[in-house]
Amino acid sequence: MMFDCTMSCRLTLERRVGSQLEMATLDDLLIPSFQHAGDTLFDVDTVHRILVVFSQQDDSEDDDSGYGSDSLNHSSQSSLVKVANLVDNYLAEIAPDANLKLANFIAIADILPGFARATDDGLYRAVDIYLKAHQELSDSERRRLCKVIDFQKLSLDASGHAAQNERLPLQATVQVLYMEQLRLRSALGFSTFDADTKTSHPSRRNAHGSPTSPRDAYASLRRENRELKVELGRMRARLSDLERGRAGVRDGDLDKPNSAKAVLSMSRKIGRKLHLFGSSKSSQGLESGVTAGKT
Repeated sequence: MMFDCTMSCRLTLERRVGSQLEMATLDDLLIPSFQHAGDTLFDVDTVHRILVVFSQQDDSEDDDSGYGSDSLNHSSQSSLVKVANLVDNYLAEIAPDANLKLANFIAIADILPGFARATDDGLYRAVDIYLKAHQELSDSERRRLCKVIDFQKLSLDASGHAAQNERLPLQATVQVLYMEQLRLRSALGFSTFDADTKTSHPSRRNAHGSPTSPRDAYASLRRENRELKVELGRMRARLSDLERGRAGVRDGDLDKPNSAKAVLSMSRKIGRKLHLFGSSKSSQGLESGVTAGKT
């Protein structure tokens, strides 16, 4: 890049780098940009092309592994994990750049398959840094950005941070709270939602029976979101009490009415509220920007 080599020379080098990208470090990818003023600090386009080479190479290896080469599959998976971690760190490093366009960030974040990451904590961290540095993003742009995250693959710490993160769009926060509620139910020994949480929700209407406006529906959604956070906090506290006071919580101690019934009642209440977000018909009514997220 410094010597202004021909494009064919650069592409050849990029292909060679892409073929062994799992050996690279973060500093290797921080290529300074030698372009005009107003461009990003680092050469994002070159890194993107290198990642394309790597992903295409991985696809070709998968096609050639149909003859039962376990060692090849293991090597390919190991390389994917290393590169996925490298990409997450790279995104976190370039995210504060004010000139980094949303499309370029998403293109790099989406280039690897979902199974390359055992956890999306690193990707969530990079997205949060980008949101903090680009506060001018519209709500639709923030929703588009958060689609790169699989909220089911966040750790407890990352999920707890996301549940309180006001930079996330409302729809993403609801997804996080939904996963938190499922985890709490699992920890308390409950199975799937009770039948009363599976009943269909009527469309939102005001006191006179007429449909509410999108603005009113959005305000109501935010209010229920705050209530949901409070109830989840109560469930966490209840779970903590049960774990401290009853080592055999899964072996029958939840039969005690003062503990189990209170937690189950709270869980049902949350489940009824969360059912709204699993219904495609309900989500279509919030045309003001509250759209359905990842399922």
